[in-house]
Amino acid sequence: MHHPLCVNVRRMAAKLGVGVAALALLASLSVAGEVPSEQPYSEEEAWLMRDVLHRVHHGHPVPQTTESAPTRSDTDVLHYEIRLFVDTDADTLGGETDVTIRSEIDGLTEIGLHLRALTVHGVTRGLTPLAFVHVGEDLTITLDQPINSGESVVLTIAYSGVPDHESWGGFWFFGDMAFSIGVGVYTDPPSMGRYWFPCFDEPHDKAAVTAHYTVLDGNSAVGNGLLTGIVEHPLEGTVTYTWEEAHQIATYLVAVAVADWRTVTDPVYPELIYHYVTPDDSTDAVGSFQNVSAMMDAFTTRYAPYQYDKFSFVGVRRGDMEHQTCVAHLKGLINGGTFYDFLLAHELSHHWWGDWVTVADWRDVWLSEGFATYSEAVYKEHIGGMSAYHTYMNTSILDYYLNSGETFPIYDPIQMWGATSYEKGASVLHMLRHIVGTETFLDILQTWGATYGFGNALTPDFVEVAETVSGQELSWFFDEWIYEAGYPVYEWSWNVSAGRSDTLSIQVDQVQSIGPVFRMPIDFRVTLASGDSTVTATIDQASQLATFAFEETPLDVAFDPDRWVLCLVDEVNTGVESPPVGGVFALAPAGPNPFAAATTMRLSVPDTDLPVELGIYDGSGRLIRTLISGSVEREEIIEWDARDDAGKAVASGVYFMRARRGEEALTRRLIVLR
Repeated sequence: MHHPLCVNVRRMAAKLGVGVAALALLASLSVAGEVPSEQPYSEEEAWLMRDVLHRVHHGHPVPQTTESAPTRSDTDVLHYEIRLFVDTDADTLGGETDVTIRSEIDGLTEIGLHLRALTVHGVTRGLTPLAFVHVGEDLTITLDQPINSGESVVLTIAYSGVPDHESWGGFWFFGDMAFSIGVGVYTDPPSMGRYWFPCFDEPHDKAAVTAHYTVLDGNSAVGNGLLTGIVEHPLEGTVTYTWEEAHQIATYLVAVAVADWRTVTDPVYPELIYHYVTPDDSTDAVGSFQNVSAMMDAFTTRYAPYQYDKFSFVGVRRGDMEHQTCVAHLKGLINGGTFYDFLLAHELSHHWWGDWVTVADWRDVWLSEGFATYSEAVYKEHIGGMSAYHTYMNTSILDYYLNSGETFPIYDPIQMWGATSYEKGASVLHMLRHIVGTETFLDILQTWGATYGFGNALTPDFVEVAETVSGQELSWFFDEWIYEAGYPVYEWSWNVSAGRSDTLSIQVDQVQSIGPVFRMPIDFRVTLASGDSTVTATIDQASQLATFAFEETPLDVAFDPDRWVLCLVDEVNTGVESPPVGGVFALAPAGPNPFAAATTMRLSVPDTDLPVELGIYDGSGRLIRTLISGSVEREEIIEWDARDDAGKAVASGVYFMRARRGEEALTRRLIVLR
């Protein structure tokens, strides 16, 4: 009998002994219980779906309760051994799980586990039946004799039934496909290991896992870690696949996926990276997963070596979810293209931030989702340099959060799976990088992994690592960005006074109505006749004046030109005229900016001999509006009403006003926020 996974048994057997959860940025939009569309999506649809992923939770908020805090436990689970028959004909599960548990106290007489919807048929300790009570999701087992601190017990729980799921997470049957999704987006707490095997379902209690999945002939099973055995049962018409995950794993990251899988091997890392897809996706998977090896390079060179024995995407009909070593990836996105690389990078990076270093408390979910979202930009930097990094940070992360309408704190977020946990969390890392410098920032991440890898951590732990590695006191930064709400909204202006040297005065006011007065270092790029110069001021007051002396007259000033700060900025007219540009081709900053309806800026030319072309371009560089084509006066006030040449209002996003005159070109960034 041919088994598509057999090739990996030989390959992986030699490796034995070798030493959220993410709601993906893209979720299925189908009605619960229906097979989602498997047609490829356009780029516009994909970004709309990313937006919907966050916004759908606004409409159905998950109330945060004390259940989100970690349950105090008198035990520590050391190992799960799962023996499970996944019946894709009857849509049922049946089997038993051995749970090896160590007591943390003397005189332990009861052990609490979790199991939802499925029926417990019995609990034994060896050959001894034990009393138990199963109410709702809580399974309480009474030991036949107490155990003391440091002693272990192995409990065997037999169970079966029809597993449950919410509209996203849980355990799913789709015809001849069955699979688990380890977190719920409408469920608090979101851990969903309990939906298909008995466990202590808290992220802070990690254990090793051995799993024996029995499936019907024609199907195969994918699980965590290494495939170590396949046993055929011809009389029963079934096959058992054994998977071993010796590394510590949180219960929400334990996974199984059953279908007629085909293996697609990565050409760069064939012994490490291979993906599991249905036969109809096997050709397209080669194209869709072609850059995973580059993502692996991006993270191993910046974070730490990959810690596990394999990495795989598994093409299921719900996704994406960062199950350890076997990420659930939405089948409909396997279309031969690479547009969804941002999503693949996000999920792969969880194997450092989320799987390796796991949150101890769901209220700190940004330590998983914010880090993975930031890693999307890290991958862009790896393949395209700092320019690509900043472009991605600006358009996909900073602007997305600012346009989300969310203003609550990152810690214990009102919407766990929204833009605050993802994009604002990523922005915090972006800002920290600028404050401490790239080299120190990477040292922080590497120390973070080395200190808490295969364990659990909280935000105060990350603060401590950041302060220790950088040698800086950073509580002010994390207090305002993690525990406080909102973000700064700056109004600013500048002018120059002449003397023995030219003094540049920059007035900055913080006008946000939500959140504290923020303390942030702000870069200002000053345009001089001799070239650009960058100066920095720490803005920590509601109204603040910063002054800088120059040997020549500043011609223009840009606020945070590289966008290192998560903020809104508006350059205002204070009644003081900016200095004359005197024979210089210049395009003054737009105001207001960001804007919803219209913005204006001043164009200056030294003479009227050369014609000027001035237009509005979208983020891809496509000309969408021509405002000037021909000769202009020496001073022109330019207005753009946020519409294209057809008169259609443009969508929220980043645009560029670009003026050309002969060989000279000027560009200003514009942000439309509807």
